[in-house]
Amino acid sequence: MVHGVLLINKTGGGTSHSVVNAVRKIIGQKAVGHAGTLDPMAEGLMVILLGYGTKLSNYLLMNDKSYCFTFRLGITTDTLDKTGKIIDKKEVQLEAGDIQKVLTNSQGKISLPVPLFSAVKMKGKKMYEYTRENKVVTPPLKDMFFYDLIIKNIKSEMVEVELSCSKGSYIRSWVSLVGEKLGTGACLEKLVRLKSAPFELGSALTVQQVAEKLVEEKELNSALLLEKLSTTFIPFSKALPHIKAVCVSGPDEKQLRQGQISHTLKKNLQEQQKEVNQNRETQTVRIMNYNNEQMLALMELRPFMSSKFLRVFPSGLS
Repeated sequence: MVHGVLLINKTGGGTSHSVVNAVRKIIGQKAVGHAGTLDPMAEGLMVILLGYGTKLSNYLLMNDKSYCFTFRLGITTDTLDKTGKIIDKKEVQLEAGDIQKVLTNSQGKISLPVPLFSAVKMKGKKMYEYTRENKVVTPPLKDMFFYDLIIKNIKSEMVEVELSCSKGSYIRSWVSLVGEKLGTGACLEKLVRLKSAPFELGSALTVQQVAEKLVEEKELNSALLLEKLSTTFIPFSKALPHIKAVCVSGPDEKQLRQGQISHTLKKNLQEQQKEVNQNRETQTVRIMNYNNEQMLALMELRPFMSSKFLRVFPSGLS
């Protein structure tokens, strides 16, 4: 079985589920997941998880994302994007400078309603299920954070920008907010995910490209994928580069697998623990073997408390 992360450049039209199914067939294993969905109309980076890589989902889902997208002023739809039913049309007569000002001022922490057509749950049901049943519901508000805006083009009613956001932020909701501020309404026309930290679209391949590179290979393993797919495949041991790492030796590893924290490991964690105590924020740490080629475990360091294992991984996951 292959363990790690595969970076896929999703094309428009397909669902995130269809991408996962396609990768299952190519790799030849059932243990395939992802760290963040993309709507069918959306394109760009999908972080696909293979084997024990599926156990790392929470540590990748929490990270920020960046997008390049185009939206149309003057059109409002029920889905907040071009796939929905048009519910309002307005003439657009705005200067580019006025639009730029609103865009620039629409950054930071903003409390916005989640889209009615979304998988966010309310009272045990997903929002889109209420909508499909024609039930009137008030979407919950959610704190979202938007930053690093780059205005790429403003041409008549079409606007193209790049924008980064926190986990769980909806670009569609941000576009709708901009449309409200401008008094014209707006809907999303095109969306491309550029980054799902710490990974970027430039390292990804389409499903078709991955299939073509592996078409003649019958028995796949991590070493072969690394050779054939280069930066598109990230081995399990390197799947969490954004999380600080501490290395341990053989005897410490043996104690670790027995659920014990060795004296040496405690000593190696002292600097991180000081930082955690100072910032009063919990921190996750990777425990690596002596040559940094295997990820042995994930630990949680807590302010002024003893550390604990979050997960211990089987040996041999390179």
